[in-house]
Amino acid sequence: MTQEQFGTANKHSESTQWQDTHTVHFVGIGGMALSAIARILLQRGFQVSGSDSQTSSYIDDLRILGATISEGHNALNVQNADLVIYSAAIRMDNPEIIESKRLGIPIIRRSEAISALLSDKERSITVSGTHGKTTTTALISTILAKEGRNPSYLIGTKVPDLHGNARWGSGKDIVVEADEFDSAFLQYRPDVAVLTHLEADHLDYFGSPDRIEHEFCEFVSNLDSESKIITRKGIPMLDRVVQSAKAQVITYGTSGDWQLHWEGYNDGQSVFEIHPPSAPKRSVRLSLPGLHNAINAVAAIATCNNLGMEIGNCIEHLATFSGLERRFQIKSSTNGITIVDDYAHHPTEIMETIRAARELHQGRVWAVFQPHLRSRTVDLFADFLTAFNYADRVTITEIFSPQGRENTEPITGAELAKAIDHRNCDFAQTIDEASELISQEAEPGDLIVVMGAGDITNLTDKLIVWLAAV
Repeated sequence: MTQEQFGTANKHSESTQWQDTHTVHFVGIGGMALSAIARILLQRGFQVSGSDSQTSSYIDDLRILGATISEGHNALNVQNADLVIYSAAIRMDNPEIIESKRLGIPIIRRSEAISALLSDKERSITVSGTHGKTTTTALISTILAKEGRNPSYLIGTKVPDLHGNARWGSGKDIVVEADEFDSAFLQYRPDVAVLTHLEADHLDYFGSPDRIEHEFCEFVSNLDSESKIITRKGIPMLDRVVQSAKAQVITYGTSGDWQLHWEGYNDGQSVFEIHPPSAPKRSVRLSLPGLHNAINAVAAIATCNNLGMEIGNCIEHLATFSGLERRFQIKSSTNGITIVDDYAHHPTEIMETIRAARELHQGRVWAVFQPHLRSRTVDLFADFLTAFNYADRVTITEIFSPQGRENTEPITGAELAKAIDHRNCDFAQTIDEASELISQEAEPGDLIVVMGAGDITNLTDKLIVWLAAV
């Protein structure tokens, strides 16, 4: 086997990528993407080893499934590997990468591995965009699974209805959350490409919004006329991107081919109508709150209908969808105080999450946010200042800056908290300080939304323990 066998996934290409591969080693196996790939390869009968500098629940799950995982990186870890897959966070001076090169072991990026998985299935569906791709991927995968299609999928978080974040099914479809960071999605040539949103993000990698738009144009241009693009209408960058498409373009949103009409909430569920093209309007109920999630649901219904499923069946399957980990996940409702855990880390996501909480909840909404990356905080600083307008109270913690991801930027969480345009905003240096503040000042009737892409989720566990002891 040579590294060249792991190229760009072409539709219906021959499944030769894993030939002569028995043992696969993952460098950075605890991350979301690599853990999902590792889970799939375990299900396919490969021997899997890996290493990571930090532990995670994904590592625990993989060990139960039979993976051998080392704490820390060491050249000895790759001795028995036929193939090495590494995450976007791994640098080329990693000792396992260096040793793999010395031994002549093929080394590929996570995007190349996903590309190989896509080409192993008869039909591929990718979901890309600045916001909503995890939820939309989960919804599409759930509909397919409940319909009995037995899909394969790689999703950016755990989905209780699907018992995890990845699976290799016997059906012909594979659904993949196609991340744009590191230009990963340019490796893929899906049969159906879902585009959920597009605006400035990951500027530490892309450098400018223009480059983001350029790469999405390249992705779209690479799809042939037999492909389909299902894209949200009314997002300026996406509207421009799809103009270069040879593939069939199907639009959705509050306007477009598949139109949504928001109605509100009933018994805690989102209620809205969809107007499909050339079909009667339908009413939809969804456990996920907010207009933004209703739009994600319309994307999923439109996608699955274009995969041959009846609209009514799609709606029925979504009605029983129980949610996703860290997507407006209610972790506790004790002594009149509700704790919600959410992954929102971009200003647009923060605003939509708090807006949904405000519409759904009658009492006070307290937003607790851990900024993710100093570079993102600097790049989107002005947008952060108004992202919390729907909250009654705001607490900002210190910025989460993962090792090796960025150079130090001259910004702190305290500076952001001071600049935020809000009547009641404070700063807590650490998660422990935030926990102490909340335990002293939270009141019955509060809904506390804990947000961020770092380790801020640990705060929800502390708050659950505190509430149980009150």
